[in-house]
Amino acid sequence: MKVQPYQAKLDQLTPRERQTYFELVRLAAPEEMIHPEYQVLIPKGACIISYRQLEKYLDLTRSTIRRALVRLADRDFIELTHLGQLKGKDGLHYRTMVKIKRYEPLPAHTEVSDQEPSPVEGLIKLECDHLTQRFDSLQTYLAQNRTRLTPTERAQLDRIIAAYQAALNVVDGNKESFRR
Repeated sequence: MKVQPYQAKLDQLTPRERQTYFELVRLAAPEEMIHPEYQVLIPKGACIISYRQLEKYLDLTRSTIRRALVRLADRDFIELTHLGQLKGKDGLHYRTMVKIKRYEPLPAHTEVSDQEPSPVEGLIKLECDHLTQRFDSLQTYLAQNRTRLTPTERAQLDRIIAAYQAALNVVDGNKESFRR
């Protein structure tokens, strides 16, 4: 299966960058509009948000969110426009307009078909692929270097591999519960 260039770029994102990106896609305006609260023109595929709001949505620290946003901008996924402090219903906060460079509105959620995975199913697949790749590379490394590793190093590597296996089982095993 040939991977599209954009999909290959998405696959290179860290899990936190991917989580941030897909949350921004979810929050993006489906069409150009005037923001009802801030009275600012928002282009299609953009949203106005504060780090505090993202912190609540993503359950990540502000510094992690800031790094993820900068990396997404550096990798040409998003465009950041700092708007300064704007007063909203949550108070006066520094806000940023985030524009998704390659935005396609999410379809209205009606019924999930077998042919078209939902964004959550896409995230689960990406995470499974990432965990599987890391798990396989660690097992290969262990097999190739087993005789060179000290018993302590082997035990540490075995624990890391077991942790990846457990994470893969949790993500892969809960696919059905995510679809509900």
